[in-house]
Amino acid sequence: MTMFFLHLLIDLFAVLTIADESYCRGDMTKIGAFFGLIVMGAIIAYMVYFFVIRPFL
Repeated sequence: MTMFFLHLLIDLFAVLTIADESYCRGDMTKIGAFFGLIVMGAIIAYMVYFFVIRPFL
């Protein structure tokens, strides 16, 4: 469900920026890369909490 809403947000912001050109492999845009970094940070933070911090609580 979260990935669906994230995809909708990326599509919304990609339409708003006309000059957003692809610069990575495939069709990755700057906005897509930005949201990808946010998602990666959230996944890493969740994994650190779940595997490192939570067992000691």
